[in-house]
Amino acid sequence: MLINEETAATADSLSNFTLYIFPFSLYSIMARFTYALGRKSPEHQDLPMQVKLVNLHRGENFSPGYLLEVNPKGQVPALTGERLAKPLTSSLGISYWLCRQYPHLLPQEYEAHIASLLSKIHSIQSLSLSVPDKRDRIYGVPNVAAEKLSTASDVTEDYRKALQFKADL
Repeated sequence: MLINEETAATADSLSNFTLYIFPFSLYSIMARFTYALGRKSPEHQDLPMQVKLVNLHRGENFSPGYLLEVNPKGQVPALTGERLAKPLTSSLGISYWLCRQYPHLLPQEYEAHIASLLSKIHSIQSLSLSVPDKRDRIYGVPNVAAEKLSTASDVTEDYRKALQFKADL
């Protein structure tokens, strides 16, 4: 099966989910588009989903709440919900999870072909505002997490570890 344990949780009408996005993130757009397509079916199960903006330009992805509770990589999109064992932090994982909630998006007879296309689409490398490539640092692209780590004085040990993890990516 293409959907792994991470995406195996199912929704019920009492569960609420939050999709953390940045509107100019290609990966956020892919996750939102999958959700929109799922809801287009007349037979769709209502899946309560709050969409929450994470402003990468303001560094909201480096906040203690986001790094410690949502995505330690500080990337978008991310999906949280009480029925998920842990947040889903990859656009491909979120798309597969949504396909499980809206089965018409991944009909069994086309599953292998659709999965192949999804993998190709989600493997596109776009400009990352939150995780610049280490090679970019020689051109002056800042490592925001490292800068926050070096200037932070009154942070918790958990947040310091999260910043260090992010800085080392």
